[in-house]
Amino acid sequence: MNKQLEEVEFEKMKMSVIDEYNHSITEMRKETEMYMRKIEYIQQQINEIEKNKQLYCKRTVGHKWKTEREEGIYGELFTYCENCNLYS
Repeated sequence: MNKQLEEVEFEKMKMSVIDEYNHSITEMRKETEMYMRKIEYIQQQINEIEKNKQLYCKRTVGHKWKTEREEGIYGELFTYCENCNLYS
């Protein structure tokens, strides 16, 4: 009888460790989700600031367009504003 009790206690202990792992995983997933939302918010702010910078450039000094070719045998042309880095 004592042996059975020890086995039951041992099984409970193993399940307790598994529960701790599950809890840690859940908490880390919550934290990951929180940081992903933060990153998304910051990226939206960056996009808004870049848009404002480009509008400011257009309205005040005007875009100063420059065209360059990528290096390499089939380099493509690309055009951008030297002031605000807007690509067209």
